[in-house]
Amino acid sequence: MAAFQLITLGRLRLVGAGDAERLRGRRKELVLLVFVARRAPRDVSREELAALLWGERADDRARHSLRQTLLRLKQVIGPALEVNATHVRLAHDAVEIDASSFEGDVSAGYYRAAIERWDGEFLRDADDAGGEGFGTWLDREREALRRRLAFALGKLLDDAEARRSWDDASRLA
Repeated sequence: MAAFQLITLGRLRLVGAGDAERLRGRRKELVLLVFVARRAPRDVSREELAALLWGERADDRARHSLRQTLLRLKQVIGPALEVNATHVRLAHDAVEIDASSFEGDVSAGYYRAAIERWDGEFLRDADDAGGEGFGTWLDREREALRRRLAFALGKLLDDAEARRSWDDASRLA
């Protein structure tokens, strides 16, 4: 089981042991963690992260902001967040991401479990957290997740109609 849960569907938050919320109010750190976690276990270049979240700043200021953000994340996540001079990587099972669990539930046919995970838009209040590249990535992620939600709801609705469970069908609709 992962040491942390990253809630991305609805209000963005990181939950650790004992349900303690970590990095409260640290949106940039959380958004960076989401991006790296969605790519895990693949590396993400520091250059890509700096451009993604601080692309409007001069390179030296963007790199400085990235260093500070990674330092704060490393203090919370620990050795599961691997940072070197050129890349950042998160150990595969270090953080459980609700959006990834949602996708897994849909893929496995656990449609009801999937929709129960949905608590709102992916990174709901993070539209302005980064530059243009971030916005493009966020739009793609949101659209893919919305398609999976619509698919799961459609499957559950079809099942409810086939069972003639009109109350269930109306709740799903």
